Amino acid sequence: MRRGVLRTLSLALLPLLLVVLAAPVQAERRVALVIGNGAYPTAQLKNPVNDATDMAASLQRLGFEVVLLVNANQQQMDSSVREFGLKLRQGGAGLFYYAGHGLQVGGENYLVPVNANIQTESDVRFTCLPAGMVLGKMEDARNDLNIIILDACRNNPFARSFRSAEQGLAKMDAPTGSLISYATAPGSVASDGAGKNGLFTQHLLKNMATPNLSVEEMFKRVRQSDLVHDGSACCVHEDGGLLHQVDFPCADQVSGAWKKGNMNGDDIRLFEHRL
Repeated sequence: MRRGVLRTLSLALLPLLLVVLAAPVQAERRVALVIGNGAYPTAQLKNPVNDATDMAASLQRLGFEVVLLVNANQQQMDSSVREFGLKLRQGGAGLFYYAGHGLQVGGENYLVPVNANIQTESDVRFTCLPAGMVLGKMEDARNDLNIIILDACRNNPFARSFRSAEQGLAKMDAPTGSLISYATAPGSVASDGAGKNGLFTQHLLKNMATPNLSVEEMFKRVRQSDLVHDGSACCVHEDGGLLHQVDFPCADQVSGAWKKGNMNGDDIRLFEHRL
């Protein structure tokens, strides 16, 4: 009788088991905010929009839900970071990428919108996006993995009007479970690059597509790449708060439907602020 009961239960549970086995495995949630600012009224940059557009496309292929902003103003940057922070609270992996002018004031880093009206040093905190705001959203979320990539270590175009001319970006402390990657070492500057992409982003795009690399190994390969151009070298730098080895999200971890290109263009949203 006992065998009969077990047999009956097995037959009853079989359809449920088949449904579970047939269901597609859900990939880890991945969200990215990508910003490229180049159309400044003065000190224009030619590469950031290309860099951001190519980065967004690459991240989309890797399974990220991407929000892309090009030539964004302060309000767009601020609201997008807040929205990004809310998405991070849902867990998974988060990536923030910025290419454009960035500067430090009083040891704090700021990302410069294309409409920033900076006349004096004190204007920066009221017209630019604090990089610390991105870190704060990541720290609040306490999600699995966060990566910040800052290709913003160019010469400060407003240095003449500042009391102190601090070069490049200041060192930042990465929250636990996060890694910050800069185009060059803190306090140093990098050029915009002569090709379509900046050198830093060019090597990022190449190495991000390599499967089965840890986050640290991927950025190590970027550092080891030939970043010497026109006689000047970029020294890629990272600040890490990762507690254990984490694989960089790669295409191998994406569902078959994604790899076949069955996703639509709604996964990339594009905002452009025209001056």
